[in-house]
Amino acid sequence: QQVLEVVDASLDTLDELWKQEDHSSYPQARMEHLFHIIGAALSRYVQKQLSQLDIWVGSNAQTKEKIRIGATICERWTNVCSQLTDTYWKRFDLHPWKGDKYVPQQVEKLSERLNEILRIRLIYDQLSRLLSPGERQFIDAQSAFKPFENVKAVHYNPFTQPIWQSAVNQFSKIIEP
Repeated sequence: QQVLEVVDASLDTLDELWKQEDHSSYPQARMEHLFHIIGAALSRYVQKQLSQLDIWVGSNAQTKEKIRIGATICERWTNVCSQLTDTYWKRFDLHPWKGDKYVPQQVEKLSERLNEILRIRLIYDQLSRLLSPGERQFIDAQSAFKPFENVKAVHYNPFTQPIWQSAVNQFSKIIEP
């Protein structure tokens, strides 16, 4: 929760930095770099917090809530960047933002991954409730989540995406009727 407060507070702080008039204007390239650095730090924080959890075992409500909070942190940072560069600064006459809004790609992709993990867990949990005990024995958590066994699900980067997608496809085949 404290991290969410920091992310929210960063909007005002960065806005003041961009709009300050005591010194020369803050360069756009430097602000983009600052956005990237903050986003990378938030991503590492979320990944570190979540990598300590076994996200595939049981239906632990606390684990799911931590994943939701991680996704929310990422989404809030993406929204801060969007608000500042697309809403606030585009219309700021003294020092307008030029070009497209800034999108923190790494943070956005991590958020997508975390939401996908939650969807996979939700699908499994719903399926477990709908199946009879006899049917459930064929799709227990250990076998359903086996494709994710050696995948660091909360560590998104473009190089791990094919491995992740393969695990998701295998999971889909396992739960097929």
